[in-house]
Amino acid sequence: MIIEGRKWTLADMIKASRSMKRKSKIIAKRRVQKLKRFADTKTLERRALQSLKLQKKKKLAGGKDYGDLSLSQRLMLIKKLDKILPRLKKIAKRMVKVKRQQEIARHLGLGKK
Repeated sequence: MIIEGRKWTLADMIKASRSMKRKSKIIAKRRVQKLKRFADTKTLERRALQSLKLQKKKKLAGGKDYGDLSLSQRLMLIKKLDKILPRLKKIAKRMVKVKRQQEIARHLGLGKK
């Protein structure tokens, strides 16, 4: 498995893609199990950072879907994101309150339409 803190190369991305495809069913099952439990602060911080990264990726990609980009374009986006990552982490810590409210609403069933 590829370590998160390491720089991603094209070969790393291809390897991760194959690995994720192979383990997708197990990951999906575990995700459902985890969503039944209430998330702790660390998880909420990770979710906040993840949503901020997705917003930035979409903005940097010119509104295109990240999954539709080629591997080389994704690598360019990752390099750009690495430069602003410390700033995103600070924003994510402030965003934990919002994510906690969303988590509470989800567990109470208020998020359903």
